[in-house]
Amino acid sequence: MKARMLGRNRGAPPRSALAFLMCLGLVAGCSPRGSTSLFVGTASSLVATLRAPARAFEEEHPGVRVELIGDSSSRLARQLEDGAPYDIFISARADLVRALHQAELVNQPATLAVTGLALAYERVTPPGEAPTVRGLITHATAVGVADPSVPLGARTEQWLAASRDAAGLSSHVHALEANALAVERRLTAGEIDLAVLFTQQCASLPRRFRCLPIDAAPVLYRGAVNSQSTSPELAAAFLSDLRDALPRRGVEVRP
Repeated sequence: MKARMLGRNRGAPPRSALAFLMCLGLVAGCSPRGSTSLFVGTASSLVATLRAPARAFEEEHPGVRVELIGDSSSRLARQLEDGAPYDIFISARADLVRALHQAELVNQPATLAVTGLALAYERVTPPGEAPTVRGLITHATAVGVADPSVPLGARTEQWLAASRDAAGLSSHVHALEANALAVERRLTAGEIDLAVLFTQQCASLPRRFRCLPIDAAPVLYRGAVNSQSTSPELAAAFLSDLRDALPRRGVEVRP
């Protein structure tokens, strides 16, 4: 199992994108002869969560390699529209999944999981003080949030508008990040001391960090098999396995 994070520049393809093209067989292949690669285009916020289920799927299906390609949902959707042979598309953007299905680019989507939001921090409140939303915000000096154009940012914006405890957070925002993974990276790099993340991201943070769940509306991840997938049965089997695996990774499955 390999995870690939595509670059964000729109000019010449970055090295990671070129490596991905190699794996797709557009240039000299990267899968061992006799193996089958399952390409999963997924929201970057879910890549770390999918690594363990992907590895387990490979062990249960000898000769199969799961390639996780993480990027923004909008970019992945554009690539799929342009013919990128992802076998699976996973996103928290319901509008994109719906549009791809209406265009007959993916099969019937299924809800894989539902996640929430959490405040992630290392050392914000004074020693001995129990962490609360209001307390974390009061003592924070730099807060990281995602841009409202992406699912994490949109849900964060709604929470800020509805929660009294969140008052004052906006004044500490360091920057609006492009996606959930960018917020997480700011936090682990020490550039911010408080971040609004998806709850499943907390599981991949270094142990020195803590997370406090917040009362925000849930976010649904939906997945679908590419209608042109060369391995539709394998792709469907992997999506089915995810519904069983994600609850153990800090993401709740919704029927």
